[in-house]
Amino acid sequence: MEYQALARKWRPHTFDELIGQDFIVRAIRSSLKNNRLHHAYLFSGTRGVGKTTIARIFAKSLNCDKGVSEVACGKCPSCIGIDNGSSVDLIEVDAASRRTVEQTASLLDNVAYKPASSRFKIYIIDEVHMFSKHSFNALLKTLEEPPPHIKFLLATTDPRKLPITILSRCLQFNLKSIGGSVISTHMAKILKKEQIEFEEDALDIIGKAADGSVRDALSLLDQSISFGNGAVKKEQVIDMLGIVSSDMILNIIELVIKNDANQAYEILENINQQHSDAIVIVDELLELLYAISLYQTTKIINNKQHLEQIQNIIKIATPAQIQLLYQIVLQGKQDIKFAPDESYGLQMILLRMLAFAPTPTLANPVINNAPPATTSAPIPNVNNNTNNQITTNHQPPQQITQPQTQQPTQPSLTEKPKQDLKNLNWNALSSGLNLSGFAKQLAVNCSLSSVENNTIKLQLSPDNNFLLTDNNCDKLEQAINMAITEDIKIKIDLMQPVQITPQAKEEQIQNQADSKQKQDFINQPVVQNIQQEFGIKVDENSVTLEKPN
Repeated sequence: MEYQALARKWRPHTFDELIGQDFIVRAIRSSLKNNRLHHAYLFSGTRGVGKTTIARIFAKSLNCDKGVSEVACGKCPSCIGIDNGSSVDLIEVDAASRRTVEQTASLLDNVAYKPASSRFKIYIIDEVHMFSKHSFNALLKTLEEPPPHIKFLLATTDPRKLPITILSRCLQFNLKSIGGSVISTHMAKILKKEQIEFEEDALDIIGKAADGSVRDALSLLDQSISFGNGAVKKEQVIDMLGIVSSDMILNIIELVIKNDANQAYEILENINQQHSDAIVIVDELLELLYAISLYQTTKIINNKQHLEQIQNIIKIATPAQIQLLYQIVLQGKQDIKFAPDESYGLQMILLRMLAFAPTPTLANPVINNAPPATTSAPIPNVNNNTNNQITTNHQPPQQITQPQTQQPTQPSLTEKPKQDLKNLNWNALSSGLNLSGFAKQLAVNCSLSSVENNTIKLQLSPDNNFLLTDNNCDKLEQAINMAITEDIKIKIDLMQPVQITPQAKEEQIQNQADSKQKQDFINQPVVQNIQQEFGIKVDENSVTLEKPN
C-alpha cells in the first residue's frame, strides 16, 4: 500500500477531530444548529492552522444528504465526494493561480446555475488575498447579491490585503496559532495509533519548532521518523532541526551571573561551531531568560524540562539582573545584522552580558544612585580618604563631614603605611584597597564582625550573595594582606550585617550632602521671596540635583 504523509492521513474530517480552534468550531456549530447560515465566510490565520480543513468540514455539514447538521454523516455520496475531492458542487481553487479578472469571471460564470446534486454550490477560495483588484471587483458583485444556493468559504493568511468592501460582506473568523503543548499532545496520540516509538521531549521540540502550525508539525514528525529509523528520539530531532541545546544556553546564563567569562565563552564557541545561525542561538537565549524571569516573578513555569536549572539560576540572580540580561540580548539581536560576521555579533552579546550583568546597585557606585537632579551636585571624591570623612565637590562651598562618629585620622592606604590588626578600621581599609570590579564591590558591601587569630570575619547581606565567589574572595584576601602588617585569612558569612557597610556609609553621607545643598537652595533670598510673593512652600523632595558634565 502506498505510504501517505501523516499531514494528509490525519487531516481532520469532523469538527471533533479539530484541535486548538474551539471558539471557531463552537460558532460554526451554533450557526448550523440554528440554521443561521451566512452566504460568505472568511477564515484567516497563519499557515497550517486549519483554514481549508474547517472549510471542507463546514461544506460537508452544509451538503450532507441527511440534512444541514453540525455533525455530517461522512458516509453519504456528498460527504464522500467532498472528502476525496470528486464533488462537482464543491469548487476549490487557489487564488494565487487564478489572479486575473478573466479567470475570476470564468470561475463565477456558473454561479447562477443550481448545484448538480447537492444542497448548495460551495466555493472554497484559498489565499483569496492574492486576487487582483479587478478580480476582487468581479467577486464583489456576486457577494453583494448571491443566489440562495451559493456559499463562499474564503481563506487567507493576510486579511489586511483584502478590500474593506469584501471584508464587510463576510463573516470573519480569525484562527489562532496552536500552542506547542497542544501540538505535541496531538502528535503523541497519532504516534500511539501508528505504533511508533517516541520520546515526549522530542515531541515538545517539534511542537515548538512548528511555530503554531499543525501541518508543519506533522511534516517535521514524518521527517524525524525517517531520520530516526522508525522512532522519534530527542537527540536525533535536535540534530535534524539544528536546534540549540537549552541545557548549554542555561549553563551560559549561570556562568555569566557568576562572572565566569572563560567558561561561558568556551561553551558559546562550542554552540557556535555546531549551529551556523546566530539568530537561532539568540532566540533561545531570549526564550530561556523569559522563562527564568516568569518563574522568578510569578512562580509560573513554562519550561518544566529545565525547572531545576532555572531554580538554581534564580538563587544567584536578582530579577533586575535577569531583566538587564534580557534587554542586552534583545538589543544585540537587532545589532547582529550590522556586525562584520554573525559569530562576532553573538560573541559581543556575551561580552556585554558579562560587562553589565550585575545588579544596578552593585554594578555601579552607589553614590551615582542618589536622587536625579537639576542643580549641580558632583559625586563625592573618596579616593584618598581613610577615615569616615568625605570631601564633596557640591556647589555650596561648605565641606560635608560625617557627624559625631569621626575617629582619629589614620594614614592613607595609598601612601602605603600598613594598618595594625588590633586597630583595624574596616571602612578606611576597604575603601583604599587596590581592587576593582566585583572584588571591590564585595569589599565595600561587607561589614567587620570580628578579628580572631589572624582571621578577619566579615558579614555580607544575602541579597549580595552573587558577589561571594572564590575568585572575588581570593582577590580581597590578597589586597588586605598587602595593606596590613600581618598575614591574614578572611571568612565571610552570609547574614545581615550588624554594622553599617562602607558602601552604605558613603551613600548615607552623600544623602546628607544632597539634603544640605537642597536646604541651601531653598534658603536663598530669591527663593524665599518667591515663596512669600506667591504664598507657596518649596518642598525639599521636589528639588533635584544635577551633576556637572
